[in-house]
Amino acid sequence: MKNILHELYFGRVSRWERRVNRTNEELAVENKIQNEKKHFSQILSDEEYKRLNELEKLYGQFRDFDDMRTFHYAFRLGVMIMFAVFSGEDEEHDDEF
Repeated sequence: MKNILHELYFGRVSRWERRVNRTNEELAVENKIQNEKKHFSQILSDEEYKRLNELEKLYGQFRDFDDMRTFHYAFRLGVMIMFAVFSGEDEEHDDEF
């Protein structure tokens, strides 16, 4: 990767971009979900199916909140690790290794 600060400054780094390499197991689960959605769309009334879709959206929103908390924690942890490395915080213990 090019200089990360340069890429970040010019807006070429998006926090939402992720390399997606789905496994066969993930694809199988995704297919099962689609099959279940199709099944319920056929047996539920339109109103019930709309409610089921709304429930799915609510689960997605809840998952987004959790993902955001995880991102914040991981970012802070990374900064704390970098601070410890650059400040020499652990230098008195280097001779133990």
